[in-house]
Amino acid sequence: MVSSATAFVFLHYIISALAVPTPHSGISSRQDEPCHNLANPYDESCWQALDLSGYLTKWNQTTPICTGTKASNCCRSDEPWSTCFLRLARGAADKDCHVIGTGQACSFDKDQAVDISIAPQVHYVLRNIYAINNLFTSWYTALNFASNNAQLKIQSIVTELDPPQEQNVFLNQILTALSIGLSFIGGPQAGALVSAAAATAAQTFVKAVQQAPTVAAALWPSGTENSQSIQISNLESDLSLGADQLADIANRGLELIMSDMPSFIAFAQSGAFSGEKTIALPDQSFEVTLALKTYILTTAMTANKWKAHALPYSKEQTPQNSACTFDSNNICGEYTYYSDATQRVYTLTRNGYTGVRPNELMNDIIDKKWAGLALMFDGAYECTVAGKMGQDPFANFGVGGDFSTACVSQLNFCIACGIPCPVPEIEGVCPFGRCVDDCD
Repeated sequence: MVSSATAFVFLHYIISALAVPTPHSGISSRQDEPCHNLANPYDESCWQALDLSGYLTKWNQTTPICTGTKASNCCRSDEPWSTCFLRLARGAADKDCHVIGTGQACSFDKDQAVDISIAPQVHYVLRNIYAINNLFTSWYTALNFASNNAQLKIQSIVTELDPPQEQNVFLNQILTALSIGLSFIGGPQAGALVSAAAATAAQTFVKAVQQAPTVAAALWPSGTENSQSIQISNLESDLSLGADQLADIANRGLELIMSDMPSFIAFAQSGAFSGEKTIALPDQSFEVTLALKTYILTTAMTANKWKAHALPYSKEQTPQNSACTFDSNNICGEYTYYSDATQRVYTLTRNGYTGVRPNELMNDIIDKKWAGLALMFDGAYECTVAGKMGQDPFANFGVGGDFSTACVSQLNFCIACGIPCPVPEIEGVCPFGRCVDDCD
């Protein structure tokens, strides 16, 4: 049995193996610098100040793989880099943060006996590992809550819009729409629909994924993994078919981050996970369903011949202004809406005007919390301008750095009779087609 003194020296030796320090002088004096004083609160700027990208890259390159003759100060061949880092830093082998649901095995204790020359770097790398795991765990918890909760209100959307019973969607697109919800609520169009905690988590996630396209590709791989077709009217019951896939989606991203060092660096390098603020969704978060509800709503609207028009006017120039004023929902008259986020004016119409009126539907969308009008109109507008409307709305999420949730909204946009193209034409052609039957 080793003595406590021997154990301390051994632990100190293991922890020192984490270092690939650049020689420098005056280590003790550097404790006055904010990022080197471990008693200070966490600071987002410390990722850059401590050059954690360089530190981790060098650590990854120089930490050896364990062999028969080398069993300490090394990473096992089947061990993710993050688990190895935690094991060497903590002196314990049971810390694993690359799978969701590890519970207390992935909790953080900031009091550690780490060599002073590398203590700040180790301190902040551990902070990032735990913070990213916490975000993914909270995201998965929120997805489970959302998919199992009746407040998705899918059936009420179906009832009001009366989509044709043959209107089908692919299950993988439904699951992607649900999982993409965290990114969907990160933009200004979500506004008051999103709590402060959810907005912070969403904005951090979007920025991280944009910097780490490999993570986006892992979360939402191109192609259709589950092409099972389901009817919109049966969606509430059929969502249960995708519970395992939701777990797979979240775990794919986390596992890549925690096992591939470049992906971790890209995802964390903004510094957001180095700060004092907790980056996580509330356990009971309805906001993540906004993308799914927007996708279902606009798919049903387009199937039932609803169409939107972008007007080449400002809010003040809108022709209807002489007959009405914009109300608290930014709706004017029977069919006009103004987006504060983009300062665009839209109209919503339907061939035949049977059933619910445009202004009634727009108010229902807001009052029943089916979606946000800005998310619905601005998204479909931007998707149409990009030439992607009618394609798989989720086809490009994992491709390169082009990560846009605009096409979650599948509302049909066209040019009304007598209205000029609202954007510059491309090679003489307006991205918006002419509305069918409008000029008959």
